[in-house]
Amino acid sequence: MNARNEPRRFQGTPVFPGIAVGPVLCLRPVAGSLADRAFTTEAEELRRLDAAVQASEKQILQIKDMAARKMGAQEAMIFEAHQMMLTDPEYLDGIRGEIGQGVIVEKAVQSVTGMFVKILSQSTSDYLRERVADLKDVSQRLIRNLVSSTAELSSTEPILLVAEDLAPSDLMAYSRQPLRGVVLTKGGLTSHTAILLKSMGIPSVFQVKDLDLHALTESGMAVLEARDGRLTLNPGAELLAQAEEQAREEEKRQAALAVWKNKASLMRDNNAVMVCSNVANQSQVDLAFENGADGIGLYRTEFLFMDRSSPPSEDEQLRIYQQALKVAAGRPVTLRTMDVGGDKEISYLKMPKEDNPFLGVRGLRLSLQNRGIFETQLRALVRASESGPLEVMFPMVTTTQELEEVFEILKPMLAKKAPGTPAIKWGMMLEIPSNIFMIPEFSKWVQFFSVGTNDLTQYLTACDRMNPNLHDLSDAYSPGVLRAVHYLAQDVRRCGRELSVCGEMASDPLLWPFLFGAGVQKISQNARLITASREALSRWTLEECRALTERVIRAGSREEARRLLQEFSAF
Repeated sequence: MNARNEPRRFQGTPVFPGIAVGPVLCLRPVAGSLADRAFTTEAEELRRLDAAVQASEKQILQIKDMAARKMGAQEAMIFEAHQMMLTDPEYLDGIRGEIGQGVIVEKAVQSVTGMFVKILSQSTSDYLRERVADLKDVSQRLIRNLVSSTAELSSTEPILLVAEDLAPSDLMAYSRQPLRGVVLTKGGLTSHTAILLKSMGIPSVFQVKDLDLHALTESGMAVLEARDGRLTLNPGAELLAQAEEQAREEEKRQAALAVWKNKASLMRDNNAVMVCSNVANQSQVDLAFENGADGIGLYRTEFLFMDRSSPPSEDEQLRIYQQALKVAAGRPVTLRTMDVGGDKEISYLKMPKEDNPFLGVRGLRLSLQNRGIFETQLRALVRASESGPLEVMFPMVTTTQELEEVFEILKPMLAKKAPGTPAIKWGMMLEIPSNIFMIPEFSKWVQFFSVGTNDLTQYLTACDRMNPNLHDLSDAYSPGVLRAVHYLAQDVRRCGRELSVCGEMASDPLLWPFLFGAGVQKISQNARLITASREALSRWTLEECRALTERVIRAGSREEARRLLQEFSAF
């Protein structure tokens, strides 16, 4: 903290909402804090290297086991790659060679890692280039063990973790102690770490501006208001007491909400809607139904294809899809076909280098250019549908011709489907502005639509959602975005089709009554919000929500729209 002992406020981008109060634990990049020391002896430096490798391997194995228990086997696979890198003979021989030249072990790790990072970064293999982050993670762990900075992990005091960036392995390691919140000065909003934080329900804010990690004092108190993306250091007695009271009230509220897990998703006037969950793996499917989800509104199948050197086989995919349907026990499961491109890359796909990947070959466009992989996924989905009610939707659809091509591919697969098994419901994402004016044409091909509000907002506002400097211009409260969603809902209803929302809009409590008032029949969100959604629904009637929506779409600014929504929720 600073010497003036004054509150200091910083702004970032929300990742998961909540109030967090606690002492700061700052995880600084270890490479920048290596102290110069004299070379001891080659034998002693090698001994320290071996000890650090053993300690790191033990930690990675513990983290892998913890990840498997908390997040599932799929999430734990990344740590197998870390273990292999740590014990790679060429990597370790390089470090030993530097030590043989009189370089201290910490600097040797730094030097050899830098050399390997350069080689991997220049590789023509996308898969090898993607391993750079893993190698940096492994080297940071090695160096931390060498400089003995992992002692802080033994603390049992609840902490608010602040760092430049955070690897998934570090997150899992720090989650062994009470982790109240996470603040990063960098961090990708769609990164693996962001996904883990959301699934763990930890209040978190990324891309915090102007926060100097080296100026932070350990154990100083801080308040994180994650919903608003605000961090306050040295908050002062009044704000601290206020935030602690809010945190206690939120904890009580969450405990009270548990009774809503097994209740129906009904409004006060008994109008029924569906409150579903977004998932990326089986552990999240389990969590969704543990929290009482009405179904899976979005299963992001692209994560099955990531962090590996080759695509999953048809049988591997089939087992994963069948497991989700088994746990669902008759409740609907909506699987989205592989949605990559833009902010998500896969090494073994034919993904061209593009100046603007968000406007490039992504979603269904990419799948149709990789027919072999796409056909394998479709076959697995068709086979899985024999195990229970399955809904399949396609991402980033631009034209009806694309859908026509998909259903031509599907014809022979559907012909082999076992008679008497549940029919597949077909749908598509609405995330391209031109989709807004094509609902009648698309309705000839699909039975339901799902609004991807993250991309739709990005394209409607012409703001890169990954750019923190444009966050204020690209939020979902923009009148143009709200009117577009309302128009879509009305047109989908006129065409007799179902509509859901699965983007960040569906996870914003202020927007829930607006969405239902607009005509949305299903929202799909983080599993930890389901009970709160259900409790909120019970306080409204559909007529009240419709009246609110009519007022909101006439708002002339995002500030006015937000005020109307806040006033409604306050009652």
